[in-house]
Amino acid sequence: MSQRRAASNCGFRDMIDKEKHNAYMREWRRKYMAKPGNRESLNEERREYHRNYEWGRRLRVKYGVDPEWYAATLEAQNSRCAICGTNQWDSRGRRPSIDHDHETDRVRGLLCERCNLALGYFDDNPQILREAASYLEGFT
Repeated sequence: MSQRRAASNCGFRDMIDKEKHNAYMREWRRKYMAKPGNRESLNEERREYHRNYEWGRRLRVKYGVDPEWYAATLEAQNSRCAICGTNQWDSRGRRPSIDHDHETDRVRGLLCERCNLALGYFDDNPQILREAASYLEGFT
């Protein structure tokens, strides 16, 4: 006896026979995956989709901003770090870091990895940063 269910996840709107659905999917995979390069391109498309989806979700959850804000801020900064002005974001080719105040969670801008880490090492304290700059200027 066959089971019946709604297969809304693959585009079927009506109730269908489970065996019929499985046979359809097997045939689709056989035809689609038989073409050279399809499997690799499909896997890459999936990876890229999930990478962007997770990144956008992380922006909203962790920082309270969306990808549109990120793109607008990057454009406003001329695709450069807000502190040092470089366009080399990090050694691994990742996106610019979102700088935010750890006490208020207020987002400040986009920084390269080095500047973002430096602010963290100085505890986001402007006085310590001024003293560090004064120290360095004493040797030039």
